[in-house]
Amino acid sequence: MQSNLERRMKIDIFCTVIDNWGDAGVCWRLSRQLCREWQAQVRLWIDAPEVLQPWLNELTDDEVLTVCAWNDTVNWQNIIPAEWVIETFACQIPEPYIERMKSLAVKPKWFNLEYLSAEPWVESHHLLASPQSGGLNKVFYFPGLTEKTGGLLRERDLLTRRDAFVTEHPEYWQTRTGFQPAPHALKISVFGYEHLPLMQWLPALAQREPTVQLAVAAGKAQIAFAHAWAQLGYQPPEDGHYAQGNLSAVFLPMLSQTEYDQLLWSADINAVRGEDSLVRAIWAGKPFFWNIYKQDDGAHWDKLRAFCTEYTRQADAFSAHLWSQWQMAWNTHESPTSEHFANLWQAFSKHLDTFNILSANFCTQTAQQTDLCTGLVAYGV
Repeated sequence: MQSNLERRMKIDIFCTVIDNWGDAGVCWRLSRQLCREWQAQVRLWIDAPEVLQPWLNELTDDEVLTVCAWNDTVNWQNIIPAEWVIETFACQIPEPYIERMKSLAVKPKWFNLEYLSAEPWVESHHLLASPQSGGLNKVFYFPGLTEKTGGLLRERDLLTRRDAFVTEHPEYWQTRTGFQPAPHALKISVFGYEHLPLMQWLPALAQREPTVQLAVAAGKAQIAFAHAWAQLGYQPPEDGHYAQGNLSAVFLPMLSQTEYDQLLWSADINAVRGEDSLVRAIWAGKPFFWNIYKQDDGAHWDKLRAFCTEYTRQADAFSAHLWSQWQMAWNTHESPTSEHFANLWQAFSKHLDTFNILSANFCTQTAQQTDLCTGLVAYGV
């Protein structure tokens, strides 16, 4: 496979930004992996290129990756389509570009990269082809958690880099967050949407053991946290440091993808959201809470249940139920009572050793599967 790509195959990836860093994050990681590991030449067409700005300085000289603004000013008649076209998350690439694809003697390979789902139907829909007019053929590529799906994005050296980093930088959590060393403190990173159950969770952290250090990532989670903190009547932060009872918290600046990975590796628990950070939390091999992207029709509940079922397949019945209960509570916008939530959190944290084993095992087992990028290349070449 690699010899076919040594001439730098040209690939166009299209992305519309709905979930801010989520959609862009997936496309950015895929673009970079295609460049680094498969020597591809990638154009990333994105309708909000500014969201990539914090990550651009991570590009290396050997990555032939161009970010292109996808807007109404593009003259698609002057754009020659690439050999491969990847339409991410059904973003509907421009019709004039499709017409240009039709005009080529050798038609581009056209993939529709779908959202990650653990629902059973995904296996039967992965790699289904949809013939299009003009001799084009669109193939649906579904990420997933089993061998019969498209897998998850994972660089070849990711887990090796993770293990080396954890060994060589045991102080990273303190360096990144500014927290003082506290051997028995529970270190939790928080990244989520605006509808987090913080009014219930923060009192549970403040009033009960163990001591907790929260590092809140930039974005909507910080807005939600500040609002909940004020609503609870807690003391205002001093020098950017929030403190109440057994709970301490800090806000982090916008991190690069590498820095965010390192944060996940150094935490004890990671609260993540959407798709990109979920996958990175899986590869961290640590327990996590998943704030799933809410859909108006409620379809996200089926996705969340399916994910919990797949994730806990090797767990005992009690642990599987507790894990799933917590994930559901974390996503319930009409939150349960504070007492119920506190008891659920206490049960979850009490069984953290069990969830550490579950998370590490799931990471190891899933890493035996073909990663998304490699699977895509293997199918397309």
